[in-house]
Amino acid sequence: MHAITYESDLTRLLRRVVESNPAIEESQRRGRAMFWDRRVDWDLERRKAESERPMLPYEYAPGFPQASAKMAEHPELPANE
Repeated sequence: MHAITYESDLTRLLRRVVESNPAIEESQRRGRAMFWDRRVDWDLERRKAESERPMLPYEYAPGFPQASAKMAEHPELPANE
């Protein structure tokens, strides 16, 4: 007895597209190699991490000194108390 497996319309469409244009698979391989299959420069990654500044709180959030200064710079904005 054979098991009946479900295959979605999208899966069937993608199979037909790939069958009608076999160059798609090679294009996918090239794209993957370009963006993912690369050597990681760990020294560069370390330097980038060391040079990052800490993220400041949202500038206009009430209760933060940066927010008070920003609100003073922009009197047209409503005050958040």
